[in-house]
Amino acid sequence: MALLDRYLLRHFLLAYFVCLLCLIAMYVVIDAFTRVDDFLESAAGGNVFSLIGLYYGTRLPWLFQRLSSALLVLATLFTLIWLEARNELVALRAAGISTIRIARPVLLANVFFLLLGIVNREWVQPPLGPYLQIPASELNRQRGQRVQGCYDENGVHLEGRVAFPDRQMIQFANITLPSPVTGRLVHIESKEMFYHPHEDPEQHGWVLRGVEVMPLADDLPNLRRIGPDAYFLRSRATFERLTRSPEWYRYLSTPDLARALQEEGRFPHRNEALALFHRRLTQPLIDFLMLALCLRLVAGSLDRNAYLKFAVCMGIYIGLQVLDFLIDHMTRQEALDPFLAAWLPLFVLGPPAFAMLFPITPPRSEDEPDTETDQPLGESLQELYSDAEEDSPTGLPQPHSPARTGRAAVSVKPT
Repeated sequence: MALLDRYLLRHFLLAYFVCLLCLIAMYVVIDAFTRVDDFLESAAGGNVFSLIGLYYGTRLPWLFQRLSSALLVLATLFTLIWLEARNELVALRAAGISTIRIARPVLLANVFFLLLGIVNREWVQPPLGPYLQIPASELNRQRGQRVQGCYDENGVHLEGRVAFPDRQMIQFANITLPSPVTGRLVHIESKEMFYHPHEDPEQHGWVLRGVEVMPLADDLPNLRRIGPDAYFLRSRATFERLTRSPEWYRYLSTPDLARALQEEGRFPHRNEALALFHRRLTQPLIDFLMLALCLRLVAGSLDRNAYLKFAVCMGIYIGLQVLDFLIDHMTRQEALDPFLAAWLPLFVLGPPAFAMLFPITPPRSEDEPDTETDQPLGESLQELYSDAEEDSPTGLPQPHSPARTGRAAVSVKPT
């Protein structure tokens, strides 16, 4: 690795980790102050600081994933703006080093962190998904957690009031059997509902206890009596599906997300999950184009103000974030196709980025003088100096003024 590469990488890593620590500290402080009451309620007289540390410690991979794009843009801009503010970019260009050579170590560092973000999303974050879905007010698992409810493969809707993960039990459960199964819509109320896993996925189900009034006398294909007030409901709806948060799909790996979209026919926010699946394929391309565009704007031209170029790059990034927000809102309202929602930012950013990275120059006519536009700055300065020497009256460089040596000049007169 060359000395220039180590120098640029040191500046890039310093800017990256300083921005990372600052943004994480800001998020933790602001978010912790807004959730103080929830932490105190969950601690219930215990050590609240250990609870806060556990809550935000498990969210570090998620925070890194959410801040990865902003961190790369900020680190890249701070590195190049710092070099330009100290006139180091001018010196590098004057030495005959091209823009691509200057930006190569920064670009390779961005590619490394993009790959690191993919590894974090696919292998580090998914095991922490169950912890990321727990709200701050439900960290005390002994007090139970909220039940979201879901539909199973037969269209049966299951919900409840309180869930206890250690016992795999839901209290005050409500089960709704659809009309295609029973011929009419049937509601069943159960005081306790226990999850009963089985080696065969077709034999998964729930044990319903405390069913006071059973509206159906005969057994159904997926519901059979096992006691006076107890029934067994065969269903693939697991305990995790009933207690997961509405945005559970955001914490899955890409293969697990594809499997969930294929197996679960209906669940809330399905359009957003489809858009997220396609967005995971396009997001690295969008980030790479954004970073390459910033490199071209900052290091490509030295005749513009550095702070103006920084403002332009940040304006482009903020514009992309606003576009993502509008696309997510339209996808949530089912006003935009999920496939188009994932690829639209790439369609918007791709043509301008390609035009700036690979500008098209018009063909040069034969009568037009041969001028080199991409000549390094160092060679152009040398040619300019040589032209000035040739224009001098004697054809030699102009003499410089004598240096002051502390002695008077001695004039010699001819005899």
